[in-house]
Amino acid sequence: MKKEFNLLDENWVRVLLPDYAVKEVSLKDVFTHSHEYMDLAGETDTQNVAMIRLLLAVAHSGFARFNSNGNEIPLSSRNEAISRWKSYWSLGRFPEAFLKYLEEYRERFWLFHPDTPFYQANEAKKGTAFGAAKLNGEISESNNKVRMFATRSGEAKMQLTYAEAARWLLFINGYDDVSVKPSKAGLPSVSIGWLGQNTIVYAIGRNLFETLMMNLVPLQNGNGELWPKPCPIWERLPRSDERKKIDPPSNPAELFTHQSRMIFLKRENGVITGFNALGGEFFDKERVVAETMALYILNSNSAKPLRLFNDVPLWQLLDKILYNNQDTVTWLRLIGISSAGFQTCGMMYDSKAMKFVDECSKRFTANLDPNFAVYISVGIELCRYITNEIGVLSYNIQMASGKQNPTELKKYEFSSNLDLIWSRFLSSSATAFEYFLRMVKQSALDFSKSLIDNASPTSFRGRIVTVNGKEKYYCTAKAYNSFLYYLNRLIPEESNSLETIEEHLSSYKADLKPKEEGE
Repeated sequence: MKKEFNLLDENWVRVLLPDYAVKEVSLKDVFTHSHEYMDLAGETDTQNVAMIRLLLAVAHSGFARFNSNGNEIPLSSRNEAISRWKSYWSLGRFPEAFLKYLEEYRERFWLFHPDTPFYQANEAKKGTAFGAAKLNGEISESNNKVRMFATRSGEAKMQLTYAEAARWLLFINGYDDVSVKPSKAGLPSVSIGWLGQNTIVYAIGRNLFETLMMNLVPLQNGNGELWPKPCPIWERLPRSDERKKIDPPSNPAELFTHQSRMIFLKRENGVITGFNALGGEFFDKERVVAETMALYILNSNSAKPLRLFNDVPLWQLLDKILYNNQDTVTWLRLIGISSAGFQTCGMMYDSKAMKFVDECSKRFTANLDPNFAVYISVGIELCRYITNEIGVLSYNIQMASGKQNPTELKKYEFSSNLDLIWSRFLSSSATAFEYFLRMVKQSALDFSKSLIDNASPTSFRGRIVTVNGKEKYYCTAKAYNSFLYYLNRLIPEESNSLETIEEHLSSYKADLKPKEEGE
C-alpha cells in the first residue's frame, strides 16, 4: 500500500467560518487559523465530539512542550501550567511551534500507510466486514439492518470520500456499537466505544481557539497537579492485540486518542467502500481520572460514567455538570472564567446496543460564580419534587378515569418543558431567582390545568378502587386540590427568597412519606 492522504495537509476537518459558511481545512490549518474559525461544523454533534478530542490531544501535547512564544520549555509545575495557559489565552492563537510538533509526527498522519495508517490497524483486515453506510454516522446501518430514513441513498451511501471517511473514522472509534464480532473464541466481549459509554460536556468559546483552550485542562481534576507527559497514539508504537485489557490512560492526550476499535478502511477507485473492524483495547471504566470531559454518577465508593438511555432534560444533568467537580468546570473557575457556554452530547443505542438510535445534544450558557451554586442546587431539588407531584397528579387522574395500567409518564413531558426556563436562569444571577420560581410555578400550573382539561367526565365523579387490599377514592378534583396544596408548600405565594424556599423544602421533605400509588 502506498502512502496517501496526509491529514496534516489535506482538507478534511469541517469548520464554521464567521459568515456561517462551512469549509474543510487541514490539521495544520486548524492550528494556524483556529482563532479565525467560529466552531467545528461536522455532520453530527457526536462527530464534533470525536473531532475536538483529537484536536485537544494535539493541543495538550503542544502545550506541554512549548510556551506561548514557541520556545520548547516542557512544563514542570502546576503554577507554570496556569501561567502558560493564561499566556496562550492572551495571545489569542496557537504558537507556530505547534506546526513543528505536527511535522515531527507527519508519518503517523497518513490515512493510508503500509505500516501505520492513521487510527487504523493492518491486523483488522481479518475483522468483521462492513459497508461504507456503517461508517457514516448519519446513515449508519449494519450488514443485516437497513435504515429506512437516511440522508443518503443509492450509490452515494455505498461510498465515502477520503475526507468524509477520516471524520467518521474518529466517530466510529469512539461511538461504535457492539456488532463487531471477535476473530477467535475466548476473547472478552466487545463493549460500546468509550465515548458511547459517556455523556460528554465541553465548554464553548467565541471561536475554535477559545473552545480548544477552555477544554485544555492541564491539571488533574481541574485544580490538582500536572498530568503525566502527554502520550497520544501517534507518539507510541502501534499495538495490535485484539480486545486486550489495559490500564486506564494516565493523561488526556492518551485517553482522547484511545482506540476502542481496530479498523482498516477499504478503498476502491479513490473512494472508501467499507471497512473491517475488531474490538480494540479496553479498561475498567470506574472513574478514569484522565477523562476531563465526561459526567459521572458519584457515590461513596465509586464514580461511574453517566450513559444516556433517553433524551434527558438539561436541568437534570446540571448538578453533574456544574457541581460534581467536573474537571473542565473546575478548571474554568480556577482561571477566573465566570461565565461560559457548554455543549452536552450523548449517544443512545437500541436495547442490545447493536445500532445507534439517536444522539442527545444540548447547548447552554452558565454563570460559574460559586456563590450562584446554591441557587441552582436548590432550584434542581425543587423542580424534582414538583415534577414528581405532576406524575402523581397524572396517575391519580388516570385512576379516577378507570384507565388500565396508569403511569406517571406525564412528568417526563413536564420535565422537558422546564428546560427553557432553566436555560434562561443559568445565564443570569441570584437576583433572578424569584422570577425563576414564578416561571416554574406558572409552568406547573399550566401543565396541571392541561391534565384537568383532558380528563374524562367520569373522573370528576370519581371511583373507589381497591389497592393493596384497601379501598381508595380517586377523583380528579381531589387529585388537583392535593397537587395545588403540595405546589404551594414548595413555592409559597409569599416571599420567595432562597432562605424561604430552603425552609419550605425542608418542611416538605420532613413530612414526605413514601407515597403509595394513588395517594
